[in-house]
Amino acid sequence: MSIQLQLRRGTAAQWTAANTLLASGELALETDTHTFKIGDGVTTWNSLPYSSGPAGATGATGAAGTNGTNGATGATGATGATGVPGPQGPAGPAGDTNLNSQVLADARLGIGFFFPRTVNTTYSTVNTRVVPPISLI
Repeated sequence: MSIQLQLRRGTAAQWTAANTLLASGELALETDTHTFKIGDGVTTWNSLPYSSGPAGATGATGAAGTNGTNGATGATGATGATGVPGPQGPAGPAGDTNLNSQVLADARLGIGFFFPRTVNTTYSTVNTRVVPPISLI
């Protein structure tokens, strides 16, 4: 004839939620963490220490390594092909055709160009030829 011994068991979340009071010497196992507690008949589960041994201290973290030096910059690549020209913009406003006619007429007659705003209002003679005043638009 064999005897089977079973311990009280449950997950850590189940034990924490129930906060059970274990009898003195009663052993209870957390099935997901594989740790256990032994009751004292007075202290509830959440206040009992684990009997399966305390967790060891976390080891020291190693120092970070240094970064390597940057490599040399590579050569500049070839220039890409020229893109397609964009569309032509809208036409500008029509010019003053009266002024254009006057300039052409003056040029044909050889008397100088007509400009509406005159900077110099005096005429001078060079080699007995009349030179019209210099004007700017």
